[in-house]
Amino acid sequence: MKNVYLSSLSSTTATNATVGTFSGCSRLELVDLSEATAIPAIDTTTFNNTNNTFKIVVPNALYDSWIVATNWSTYASHIVKASEYTPAS
Repeated sequence: MKNVYLSSLSSTTATNATVGTFSGCSRLELVDLSEATAIPAIDTTTFNNTNNTFKIVVPNALYDSWIVATNWSTYASHIVKASEYTPAS
């Protein structure tokens, strides 16, 4: 799995922790959450053993909250505003 697009994430689905969801995905390049309406809960294993350069694209309006959210703050350097994300060619 290289690119993941999650377009239907709402406040209801965002409350379920994504335990180890991407753990071990060493080829992961992109997790696109740009259409999310809430910040999903994750645990500390969600992105274990993934590519060090992957990007997490989030809605502009949630960016400031996203980079300091519980467990997401660990990945703040991977989080990018949707308006500032440019796909690699």
